[in-house]
Amino acid sequence: IIIGIPLTSLIFFTVSSLMGILLAITFLVFNIVYMRERVIKMSSPIINNIILLGAVLLYSYVPLQALMMGINDFSILDENHLIKFCSAKVQYWVFNIGFTTTFGALFAKTWRV
Repeated sequence: IIIGIPLTSLIFFTVSSLMGILLAITFLVFNIVYMRERVIKMSSPIINNIILLGAVLLYSYVPLQALMMGINDFSILDENHLIKFCSAKVQYWVFNIGFTTTFGALFAKTWRV
């Protein structure tokens, strides 16, 4: 059974995910630029950067999943099964590495405090 998602949902969640990626990159740049400021230095900017990189990986999972599921019973990658298999592996690696990175850094930051 091929399960598709409506086009409006695909667009909404993909755009929301891309906005999240842009916001996380903005915070990352802000964190790097103002790393020497006292307030930012007290908040552990290196751990914050690791959390933000994990968040970018987690946000990038959404468009990958949308590509795999397709639009209304039509999968974009349906022709070549090898590409679909490799894309499935990549999307799960992205999700797992993003989750581990984000929450590992978050727990390290909590442990430090």
